[in-house]
Amino acid sequence: MRVVTKAKRRIAIALAVLAIAIAAAGCLPDTTGAVGPPDPVKNQIFQELNARRRSAGLPEFGYSPKLDLDGQIWAQSMGQGVGLQHQDLNRLINLPDHTAFWTVGENILNGPWYLSGPAIVNFFMNSQPHRDNILNPNFNVVGIGLYGTPNGQIWISMVFGGL
Repeated sequence: MRVVTKAKRRIAIALAVLAIAIAAAGCLPDTTGAVGPPDPVKNQIFQELNARRRSAGLPEFGYSPKLDLDGQIWAQSMGQGVGLQHQDLNRLINLPDHTAFWTVGENILNGPWYLSGPAIVNFFMNSQPHRDNILNPNFNVVGIGLYGTPNGQIWISMVFGGL
């Protein structure tokens, strides 16, 4: 007899969504330049990240729809049962549609839904490994995934890339 738990069902759904998104990601450009994400919360985070980079004397991030989708899928996966853990960045960088990236990194966070963009960036900047990713001169593009759960949590995956 086969038993399927709710957690297994959620993971299976997340993997199916991931497979569809990976197929769709091949149609996305690697970067669109300095124009940020259309989502206002993601854009607020994007602008704050770039303000921190400018303050450190670094060039601003470009926005990558491809990495944004990667982050969005992973934020949703974490919120739907995977929990707070990094995605497999080796798998990500070796996807056929990610050949333009020579390096990738990720910052993840789980917190209350009401966190503002500046509060999210402040959290990351106050943690040395996360700060290192934001201020890494090898990263020149970023995508931001946000997923809110019914219990009032927000899951965040920032995916950084070097083109």
